[in-house]
Amino acid sequence: MKNGEIVVDETTLRATSKLVQETEQETEEEMEEELDKQVVDEGSFIRMQRGSNPQLSKRWTFEETELFYELLKELGLNFTAISARIPGRTREQIRKKYFKEYKSYPLKIDKLLQN
Repeated sequence: MKNGEIVVDETTLRATSKLVQETEQETEEEMEEELDKQVVDEGSFIRMQRGSNPQLSKRWTFEETELFYELLKELGLNFTAISARIPGRTREQIRKKYFKEYKSYPLKIDKLLQN
């Protein structure tokens, strides 16, 4: 402060600006290094080998659920055979669907499997 006024020291501003630029550059370099060091664990390796399936998280449609029930009645608990008849669905998705449906509608599932 000089004579009651605030005075800005421009050299300090430049130094701070340079420091910010250096910090940003270091951060970008660290991020690039992190991307280069991505770890491939067993699960991600298996997913890479099988190929990614974009439908893994896709919700079941009404039509798919109805087809699931029909195939469950026809094929029983053969999840592999059911998955072969429902396009885009894996055996694991069929298995999970079965247990979810059984938890919600056990009597319906039992009746389908008895016939």
